[in-house]
Amino acid sequence: TSNAIDDLTALGIVVVVSSGNDAYDAGIGFPACVANAVSVGGVYDANIGSISWCSPTTCTPPLCTDTTTAADQFVCHTNSSSDLDVLAPDWRTATSAIGGGTTNFGGTSASAPYVSGLAALLFEQDPSRTPSDALTLMTTGAPMVVNPDNALSFPRADVSLAFPVCGDGVAEGPEDCD
Repeated sequence: TSNAIDDLTALGIVVVVSSGNDAYDAGIGFPACVANAVSVGGVYDANIGSISWCSPTTCTPPLCTDTTTAADQFVCHTNSSSDLDVLAPDWRTATSAIGGGTTNFGGTSASAPYVSGLAALLFEQDPSRTPSDALTLMTTGAPMVVNPDNALSFPRADVSLAFPVCGDGVAEGPEDCD
């Protein structure tokens, strides 16, 4: 797996991997720990009140509980260590539901697509960028978020510095950037 990630990175492909949801504060899951992988953990994007997270097999007792939540607050179940690269929204990500409609889900598997989408925008803007360039652009000037359990700080993905401010915030007609 490490060789495959290295090969893809050498070809200019950003390999985005979830850090895991085991509430480990001294390590991230495989293959997120591979050097050229972009490892992604989770933050809340709003105050949703208290929330308890289940382990993979049971919810008794909960894996961890965030008694309060707020935008850019570290999600307690996110695996983290100094190897974690970036954070992105984790909970209440909408996806299609079996039988139609939508449902919400969470976890670092919900965070990784945000980072993949941001990387895609950066490559669309400039196809000559490298995976390293994309990570730098996502994290330069980004808000820093502290994991209170290990006191490590991580950038929450933000590409606003890479794109000029334009438009009025309302998508109308053929605008390029609203």
